[in-house]
Amino acid sequence: MNAEKEEYIKVIYNFVLDQLENNNPPEVSETFERLIELGIEDTTVMAHIVVCAYIETKSMENNSTPFNMQRYFRNLKNLPELPEGY
Repeated sequence: MNAEKEEYIKVIYNFVLDQLENNNPPEVSETFERLIELGIEDTTVMAHIVVCAYIETKSMENNSTPFNMQRYFRNLKNLPELPEGY
């Protein structure tokens, strides 16, 4: 992984961490707890949620569109199955 992509993923990780710490949106915390209850390790849960956020931010960047909360929530709801194409 190149340094630029690594830095980008760190930013997304911190974005998700902030969402969890502030319970905003609550769907992120609910997803985290649901996956933990399924017996998935917390680091894996974070990685899965980061993937969902990464997909949305890359879509924003590539398509010049706003963050699609509905798709983000749908992808979170479908975890631990990763979003199609990832």
